[in-house]
Formats: sequence, C-alpha cells, structure tokens
Amino acid sequence: HPGSFEEPPDRFAESCRPVPRHCPSLDPSLVRRQHGAMNSPVTPYVLAGRILSILGMSLSAALAILFFVGGFWWWGLGATAAFAPFFFLIWAVERYSTAHGLVGPPDPLYEDDEAPG
Repeated sequence: HPGSFEEPPDRFAESCRPVPRHCPSLDPSLVRRQHGAMNSPVTPYVLAGRILSILGMSLSAALAILFFVGGFWWWGLGATAAFAPFFFLIWAVERYSTAHGLVGPPDPLYEDDEAPG
C-alpha cells in the first residue's frame, strides 16, 4: 500500500555481530559475564607493568633534563641511570605480551562456516 510503512531490515545489527577468531579468550561466547570483570585479553599485571614503566621512564627522563639544565651533573647522571630499569621493564612486559598472543596483528577473519567451535 502507498500509505503503509514497512520497517527496513536492521543491517546495522547484522554487521555488528561478533566475529569468532583463533584466540579463545577473544571469543565473546566463551567469556564468562561477571559483574565488574575486565573483558580484555590483557592481564592486569601486564597493564600495571606498562603503567609503572611509562611513569618511571617519564619521571627519570624529566628529572635528568632538569638536573642537567640546572648544572647538577652527578644528579643528572643518576636520573639518566634510573631510566634503564624502567626501560627494561617495558621491554620485558612487551616480550611477555607478544609471546602470549596479547599483542600483534589480528587473526584472519573467517566465514561463518569456517569458524572454529
């Protein structure tokens, strides 16, 4: 009928459905839904290591610059040396993350009939 209104198909909802991947921790159907649970493949320890290392590197670099500009050469060298442990912490955290599949290129997408599980 010319006066009737027909609801169009909801193509947006169809395009937003989750796509299964290789990694079981990323499959939404396998994730337990808990109140307050973090729905992320990154562990809290990796996240804390990243935050601590970035804060430590930025603070030690800023202090080193200020000490060198102020003429406190020994303090500047000490602050420069304090940069190293935080740099190696972020290096170790990122190697751990890469080794356990928490970072890197995404897995190839599947067609519905090829999806695992």
